Amino acid sequence: MQAETSIEQIQVAAQNHGAELRMVRTITVGQWIRQGDVFLRRVEANHPRGKETANRQLAPGKTKGSRHIVEGDVTICAPTTTDPLVGPIVKADERFTVAHPEHAHVSLPSGTYATTFQRDFAQEERARVMD
Repeated sequence: MQAETSIEQIQVAAQNHGAELRMVRTITVGQWIRQGDVFLRRVEANHPRGKETANRQLAPGKTKGSRHIVEGDVTICAPTTTDPLVGPIVKADERFTVAHPEHAHVSLPSGTYATTFQRDFAQEERARVMD
């Protein structure tokens, strides 16, 4: 297989990837899942959290890559730190989905989840990767 053919196949697979749904049947406290540059870690129900917010987008930004959107009946709260790698807390009493136009959607069981962003090691100071 030539390199051009391989690249074309990868590009086609990437374009179709967003339509998939990854179903996480169970996840215990301490385990995590990844969707692009966003990580969701299951935490204890009493995990510290800030004020409730109506913003359902987990990663800040206006680019297509930052569109990690929570769908379902959930409560989203601000983090209790200003660390640029720490995102909102998601509390769900029932199954919910994190949708994204470029990555497979992820369906997670009820629980409390802490959001963390992938670090950009090309930056000297702590900064999240811009997807």
